[in-house]
Amino acid sequence: MRYVILVIVGLVLAVGVAVLLSSGKPPETPANDGEKVLAAKVDLQPGSFIVVATHIDFVDMDAKNIKPNYLQKKNVNLADIEGAVVRNYTKAGEPIEKDSIVTPKEGGFFSAILAPGMRAVSVGVDVVSANAGFIFPGDKVDLLLTHAVDSGDGRKNYATETFVEDIRVLAIDQQVINPEKKALVPKTVTLEVTPKQAEKILVAQELGKISLILRSSGSVTFNNVTDVKTETYTRDNEVSKASGDNGEDKNIDVTITRGKTATDTKVSGSPAVNAPANAQPLPPQNSVTPVPVPGTGGY
Repeated sequence: MRYVILVIVGLVLAVGVAVLLSSGKPPETPANDGEKVLAAKVDLQPGSFIVVATHIDFVDMDAKNIKPNYLQKKNVNLADIEGAVVRNYTKAGEPIEKDSIVTPKEGGFFSAILAPGMRAVSVGVDVVSANAGFIFPGDKVDLLLTHAVDSGDGRKNYATETFVEDIRVLAIDQQVINPEKKALVPKTVTLEVTPKQAEKILVAQELGKISLILRSSGSVTFNNVTDVKTETYTRDNEVSKASGDNGEDKNIDVTITRGKTATDTKVSGSPAVNAPANAQPLPPQNSVTPVPVPGTGGY
């Protein structure tokens, strides 16, 4: 019986080999990882951060077409590519070259993020001033300054003003990418600014508290905005009726005397603006006014 089973198995194997040879197709072999190169799935813009699952993938390529500077599967760890910065524009489908990206572990990584002529400056924040941690690298923000204002009468007033607009967030603490988009409570935020904006931020840090305001991802740069008033400010008397004079003008009683004629009037703001229409300019403070001599008809 055992002999019969062995004969049957042998016949089945023989038939299988005969069919395979008659098909003329060579047996399949596992793919060679050395012939897989890293390529862009979407257009990669200079200065952008790479998210592996979204932006890149390995593709097959003939060995004869692989250049020495292509990133290949046999010598690349995708975990090291996560969060890398694109140096050179790479079109979707094109292989990624070694010099076209900078990984977080490489020197010069942060300078590669900056656009030409721009600077990086860090701002201290807390959970409130950083939008409860919902600001991420790559977002655009405005900066607001809240500080004390001298009212001129001994009272302390406060004001908040927008002093820098539409700037890019480069990093939250030490992170330049947050692929899972989890809210984080940062201590510092690093921003991409012009040299002048950097100066404003450093002065603002001495004046009061800086807050980050998240901009819409669909908004345009503030220079092109026509329906939104930019670089505005708000004083405390606009928020609280108990603060100051609520921005209302104060009417002041003023008596203007010229010789034997006295005129009472109320002024608000600058007396020069609110003076009566028939009022004549007052003489300079240190000038001498001629006095008429009685009975002479002259001076």
